[in-house]
Amino acid sequence: MNFFDVEKLDSSKAKNNTSQETFRIIKHNFNKIGNVIEANKYHSLELKKRRNQLKIFSTDFFNYLVFFFHWISSNHSKNWILPILWILAIGFLTYSTLDNFVCARYGCTNNLIDVFKYMSIVNYDDCIKKNPIIFILNKVLLGYFYYQFITSIRKDTRK
Repeated sequence: MNFFDVEKLDSSKAKNNTSQETFRIIKHNFNKIGNVIEANKYHSLELKKRRNQLKIFSTDFFNYLVFFFHWISSNHSKNWILPILWILAIGFLTYSTLDNFVCARYGCTNNLIDVFKYMSIVNYDDCIKKNPIIFILNKVLLGYFYYQFITSIRKDTRK
């Protein structure tokens, strides 16, 4: 099969009528010739088709949840700006949560510059250690979003 110079496959009507398997075949053909950028484009379309096939209220609920979370976190590793925005949001949410619940109770000092401190995975501040739930959520979410950022940056340079 040769999918070079396919013109009408980029239209929204063609994308809606094309199966997930067709996108997978095209992706593998582009990978074979070394065109990683086009392969990633069809990989994204394949994942979008898969997400649309999953139903939210079915036995595939957890698969749907994983696909949905991967989509909102980095658009299936296509967008590197989304993980950065999520990292900023996690830092700000951690700062505001600690400011409201922990710092007032334990007398920790907290100022706006601490938002950047809570964007780091390696931050072991005493104030964040006072609440282990906030600590774990912060580190797990930051680790995931850093991973998404790295995979989004590397998407065009793999192999």
